[in-house]
Amino acid sequence: MKFKCANDSLFPNPNTFDGIEQFLVQETTFAEYLKLLTQNNINAIDKSWFFLNGDEVCFVEEGLPNDQFNIIASDFSLPLFIPDNNLETIGLWVSKRGTASSIHYDSNGCHNFNAQIQGSKRVVLFEPKEYQKLYMRTMTKDHSFHNFSNANWRELNYNKFPDLKDVQYIEGILEPGDALFTPVFWLHYFDHLGEMNINVNFWWQPTEINLNPVSLSWLLGRALAEMSQCTENLSQHDSANEFSKLFPSEEMLNFSKKLERIFHSWSNGRPGRLC
Repeated sequence: MKFKCANDSLFPNPNTFDGIEQFLVQETTFAEYLKLLTQNNINAIDKSWFFLNGDEVCFVEEGLPNDQFNIIASDFSLPLFIPDNNLETIGLWVSKRGTASSIHYDSNGCHNFNAQIQGSKRVVLFEPKEYQKLYMRTMTKDHSFHNFSNANWRELNYNKFPDLKDVQYIEGILEPGDALFTPVFWLHYFDHLGEMNINVNFWWQPTEINLNPVSLSWLLGRALAEMSQCTENLSQHDSANEFSKLFPSEEMLNFSKKLERIFHSWSNGRPGRLC
């Protein structure tokens, strides 16, 4: 079983996006992971916080079941309102008190149904129309954390991010037995409150996607990532130079940033300009 380890309880910390490694991925047994959590999040590799989330531990991934979790797969069933053929991922979150996930939208482009099994979490939800006020990351060469905000909801800095004063949101507490539906491209922040917090997350593909600044930026990011991957795949062939002439990486990145500015402007009803 794989898990993330980091020196910060905020996952990830927007203050250290650039130039600093956010976390390391380690591998151990589930029992050892739980032992680490109950030992005050300290281990021998000088990392002090651990994350087990749906990225590493999946009951179902890309619609296919993970056989190594058959022993506990019968402990839950797929909610009836989720179409079997649209199911993308069923993931497991296990965390300690103080863990938090920064403001973000799910980059898989899916709806989410989050079932609280143990512990509790504070959740803050933002409609896609609040996208511009949340100071989302702009395009980068490696497309890292593009779906996350630069603002730290734990330590709101209104001098640096003044539009946060006007952002509208929905806030609540998830207790054991509660479940939360997060529509595709709604932004969210979670603060983990219990001593041991366990959640099962169901992600499934929507039948349609509304046009908004979040969905457009998501599509743009996917397109840019795929074009970059094409460049890497062609790097060992003679055609690579021709491809790079057609799509220079810096020009692609700059053009993508221009498009993002247009998408942002739409969120406030203002017309966008390409230049």
